[in-house]
Amino acid sequence: MPSKLKFHHVAIKFKKIDEAVEFFTKKLGFKTVSVFATKVGKKVICLEKDHFILEIFETFDSIGEGGFLKHLAFEVKNINQVVKDLKQKNIKFIEGPTRSQDEDGKVFYFAYFWGPESIKLELHQEGGE
Repeated sequence: MPSKLKFHHVAIKFKKIDEAVEFFTKKLGFKTVSVFATKVGKKVICLEKDHFILEIFETFDSIGEGGFLKHLAFEVKNINQVVKDLKQKNIKFIEGPTRSQDEDGKVFYFAYFWGPESIKLELHQEGGE
């Protein structure tokens, strides 16, 4: 078993991102905690309620492949060590570890890999250098 995995967030794709954010904030009481853009310029808005994080991804494509679920993420303390541990178990990574930051300058790291039946999984580390 790799280092302790803690559930971090669920990412969902929406064509009408502003309507999705309005629904989750105004109707369900989520708060916006982070906003950033992907490498291709699509908007990502992170919402939080009671320690549950919902990552809303803007998409211009049909939902199609992979459905509406973009990925399932697990928080880790040391992403490099967990990636190393999983590679020793023949897990092949799609991307990362990659350093990123939100509009407020908060640094985070992520790495993606495939799980069973092609579910995309993410390792996520807050902060660090």
